[in-house]
Amino acid sequence: MEAKDTVDLMRNSGQGVQGSMARLAYSLHVLGVLSLSAMPAFASPVEGAPTAGAAALQETAAEPSEASLWLRRAEELSGQGAQRAAFDMLLDRGRQWLGSERISDALLVLEAATALQPGSPEGWALLGRAHTRNRDFDAAQEALEEAVKRGDGSARTLIFLGGVLWENGDLAAAESRYEGALAAGGSGIALAQLGRLMLWQGRYVEAAEILTSALGAGSSAPDVLFDRAEALRGAGRTEEAIEAYRQVNRVAPTLFKAYYGLAVALGQAGRTEESREEFTRYETLYREDQERTRVQERNKGEVERARALLEAEETDAALAHLATLPESADVLALIARGQWMAGRTAEALATLERAVGLDPRRSDLRRLLSEMRMAPAGDDG
Repeated sequence: MEAKDTVDLMRNSGQGVQGSMARLAYSLHVLGVLSLSAMPAFASPVEGAPTAGAAALQETAAEPSEASLWLRRAEELSGQGAQRAAFDMLLDRGRQWLGSERISDALLVLEAATALQPGSPEGWALLGRAHTRNRDFDAAQEALEEAVKRGDGSARTLIFLGGVLWENGDLAAAESRYEGALAAGGSGIALAQLGRLMLWQGRYVEAAEILTSALGAGSSAPDVLFDRAEALRGAGRTEEAIEAYRQVNRVAPTLFKAYYGLAVALGQAGRTEESREEFTRYETLYREDQERTRVQERNKGEVERARALLEAEETDAALAHLATLPESADVLALIARGQWMAGRTAEALATLERAVGLDPRRSDLRRLLSEMRMAPAGDDG
């Protein structure tokens, strides 16, 4: 049975507390933890059972970190009438796995968490993020919309939902959600995302204005600077575009697409010799990028080894291995994830910005960068 089938059965097999506990038990059966004959009836909480709290969570933290064991512990807590403690435990574990590349495990425990507490917007929001990381944008949209329906009007969730709606082709709804995020106080990132959406649609005049506002709100990373330069050129504001591209080149000297844009803008301004010079730089950097791509393909197995180490939460070993590999967007993205897991937030953001700088068209890296920028302190997911 597929994980999706398990989720559907968990959602539909009963109502209220008994239904939630039954759904957890069924998921354990599918994972092979419980046999059908051993599945408890959950008629009532265990009489005289100890209450769950900090001690129970500390005890759980020492258990092996397979999803099946966490689900079984949640089922035990639920059987003791401690559904909220089980929910909090699963949510915390899902958040940690979401931050360590263990997306499939995160999905399992977060689905179980939302089954336990379907009225909690936090569970749905985290589940939506997990589906987004898993590139299941339909499921992500459903979960994030449920979070909003349940009362989560935070800028963070609205920005995630806007990105998912964009992926699903509903551009008007995406724009509306970004505007909602602006109203909720998410000015810098929401402006950057809204401006990029308008740039993608060819609405250059609007995009240029919004991205300029994003810079004023503090979003001055290379990807935002590049988007603004592209919008200015598209809007016909050629001299401003030239200066904007030069600004990108100063902060991200390997971003070859910015040199191409600069060459085009200089040509449009009639500055032919300067245009040739910048186009030559673009060609050199483009060839270097192609060579990086060839090297990356040869080192694909080594990159996957590093990814596996991160999935196993062996962060130091992963970072040490990644340090031996030639720089590429994928290598930098994994380094950023490892730094994030190690609590080195500022380094992680700077590294991922370099990764996006190598190829600002990579939507997966842009999504990850937005996620890291929106993460509150102490949230490694």
